[in-house]
This record gives sequence, C-alpha cells and structure tokens, in this order.
Amino acid sequence: MRRRTFLTTLGAAAGAGLYGCSAKHPKSTVSNSTSPSAAAPASPTPPTPTATPIVFGAEPLWPPPGVISDQDQTLGEGCQILHVHGRYLIGAIGAHYLPGQTDVTGMCPVIVDLTGPTTYAILPDGVSGGYHAAEVKPTAPANNATETSKVGAVAHLATGPSTLDDNHAYIVVGKTDGVTGSSNMSDENMPLSLLKIQLSDYKATASVQLSSSFPTSAFALQDSPSGRLLFTADGTALMLTTGSDPYLALRLSATDLSIQFDAHSVLTYAYLNDLGGEAVCTSKYSSSTEPGTVVTLTDGASHTVSDSPKYVCRKWLYARRYTTAGSTVVMINVDTGEEFTLTGFPYELSDMQHTATSGDYIITCTNNQIDVRTPGSTSPTLTWNSAERAVPNSGQVYGDVLYACYMSGRITLVDLHTGEELDNRQFTPFQQACVSFVTPYGISTGRFFYPTTEWMTDSKSAAPTSS
Repeated sequence: MRRRTFLTTLGAAAGAGLYGCSAKHPKSTVSNSTSPSAAAPASPTPPTPTATPIVFGAEPLWPPPGVISDQDQTLGEGCQILHVHGRYLIGAIGAHYLPGQTDVTGMCPVIVDLTGPTTYAILPDGVSGGYHAAEVKPTAPANNATETSKVGAVAHLATGPSTLDDNHAYIVVGKTDGVTGSSNMSDENMPLSLLKIQLSDYKATASVQLSSSFPTSAFALQDSPSGRLLFTADGTALMLTTGSDPYLALRLSATDLSIQFDAHSVLTYAYLNDLGGEAVCTSKYSSSTEPGTVVTLTDGASHTVSDSPKYVCRKWLYARRYTTAGSTVVMINVDTGEEFTLTGFPYELSDMQHTATSGDYIITCTNNQIDVRTPGSTSPTLTWNSAERAVPNSGQVYGDVLYACYMSGRITLVDLHTGEELDNRQFTPFQQACVSFVTPYGISTGRFFYPTTEWMTDSKSAAPTSS
C-alpha cells in the first residue's frame, strides 16, 4: 500500500460556534430538517444504515444538555460512554442522576436507544440476584447535588468494559450489596460479572461471574474504563482485559458467556499491559524493555518475544526493538514469525494511550505524528507529522473518513484516501476529551454523544430527511 499524505490545510480556522465553522463538502449531503439551534437536539434519522456522518449538532443528544455537572465529570462521577454501535449506546451514569432509583449508588450501567433517545438503566434485582432494565430519564439532582439521599442499605455499582453487536449488549458490572448510602466505595473490591442483554426487550439472557473480588477503581477513569471487551474476528467469542494487579484476561463464548480461556492458566509472571485487548503480556523482569511472554486471547497461544511489545491487532504484534544503535518499531506476525521494520512509524510507540483499532485500521497518535494503516501493512494509508500540520490527539475511522480530534475541541473530517479536508467542527475543550466512536447516528467524545445532522451520500443533490 503506497503512502498517502495529508493534502490540504488541517489548521483551517474554525468559527466560534459549532455551526460557525468553515466547511468544505466535496460530496453531496443529506440533512435533518430540524434547525441545529434548537434547544433539544432532534434524534438523528440516517438515510441508510451505513450513511457516513459529516455534520453534528451543537448540543449533545445524550446525556441531555445541562444534566451532568462539570464537577462530577471532573471527578469521574458524571457519565461515560463505553460503546456505541448503530442506534444503541452503552454508558455509565452516576446513580444520583436517576430519579427514583434510591436503592443504588455508584456508576449505573445504561443502554440508550438513540432514536428517542430512551435510556434504560440496568439495575440489580434485590431477590433473584440478577438484573433488570428500567426506563429512566437522567435528571440533574436538586440544587445540582452530587449525592442523592439513600435510606438504609443499597447496592453499589461499578460499570466496566462493554460492547455491542446488532442484537445484544455485553456489560461488565461490579456490585456490592448492603452498602450504606454514605459509604465511599471508590477503592473497594467487589464481585464482578459480565451480562448479556437482549436489545429487543432489554432482558438479560446470560451472565457469568468473572471475579468474587475485583478492584473496580480501575474503571473510574474520566473518559473510558480501564481494559477492553472485544469480539474475536469471527464474532463467536469475546476477549476481555481489565485491571493490572490483579488483572483479568479472558476469552468467553459470545453465546452463553462461558469462559473458554483464562490467560492465568499459562502466565505466571508480572503483568505488563493488555496490548490493545487482543493479547496480554507478562515478564519476570520489572522493565517493559526486557523479554516477556505475549498470550493472544483469540487462541490462547503463548509467544516469547525478545522485543518490547506494545500492541497486537489481528495477530500482528507491534513492538519496540532496542539495539546498541538505538531503537526501531517492528511488526511481527505472531503465528508465522514474519517480521518487518516500520520506517516512518511514529517514534513514541511507548504506551497504549497512543494507539487504537478503529474499523479496519490501526490509528496511532503521538505528539509529533498521526499514522493510519491497516493491520499488517508496512506503509500507512494516511499520515502527517507536526512539521506538516497540527497533529490530533485521537482519531476514529468510519467508512472512508478519519475523524481527527484536537485538544482545542476541534474535530476535523479527512478523506482517508485523498487527504482532503471535508469539514471542521468545534466542541468546547472540556466536553471534547476525545473522539471515541462514530456511527451514522452521531459521534461520541467519551462523555457526550452528539447527533448527526448531515450525511454524505453518493447522489448529486441533497435532500432533507424527516426527523
């Protein structure tokens, strides 16, 4: 694959408001007919199930505008968006934002149907020990209080890595029963379970206990939970990684959630990192620059590596190789041992915050460079460095578009194959932590989901959609 570089100016000035931005629309668009300045955002109506979003509303669709306090978001007690797929969103929200739910505290898992939007809280059953869904309307507490008065013993919840397919939601939930409303559970261990919930009626069809006591403080990050829950390439199993010491690294059946493989069965040394969710690495050395063992969860195979492993995607290991002359980035097929030295790859391949898998691409963002490529490719589909243009701090791919996010809150849409800038959108820096998911229904910044108001189409003229 030949190298494609960014061709147009990424740093084009953006207007003061979301809809005041200068934009280029080289392809025709379809738009919602509702005015973008409306106080309550209209639910998006994509023209097709796979339509590419290009313009987003000024106010979040979920959570509703003005509900979550800035203080709670800063403390990690507001809300998080954990996964978005099609018309559904999995999130976690502070229980004090759920009126009437006086028997729970902590971060409650929710499933949101974005066509409403309609929010369903996943709540514990006091008698059966299972879970049920209840329709709720997130609401700011009276006087914007961060705690709702809880009478007597309640269940404290924590929400971990989650994912969706077309028919089900899969959610990691921690729960401790018999907690007083004033207890501080942020650093406590609690039983951890994985739930499979049917999207047609929001009923749990399977569950499995992952741990009888796990430190769910690992979930309490501002923008996303620690760890990942991913499908294997064939969609028949789930790969779960979370925590550090202790940690979980499992492969489970996507049908009944039975555990098929536990990395602890073959790993004995100190945990280093999760390599992106498809594999984990341990080493008997304290330094990540020393040799270690990589276990790929999809097949349970162990691989001894002499390099410093950083990321695994579809059996390709990306690692740092140290020599007396310096260091390089190498790409190794863990099945065959075939390897390539990657020239021009971002130098700071140092930790997982820089790299993510999005669709069919691996996106690496460092201070000095962005690199977008398919797994196993020795050359990028799209790349630029800070000497050429400003470099985003995160990115996602949907269709043939890169959604590049900057610390300023600007999101720039870039054609993957031509490098042409398609649009600029300006979010406030506080809300715009990153771009974490893109679907035809909108874009997630990790804390807020903004609805799509225009989509690319292959037609030569634009027509409004009904809202």
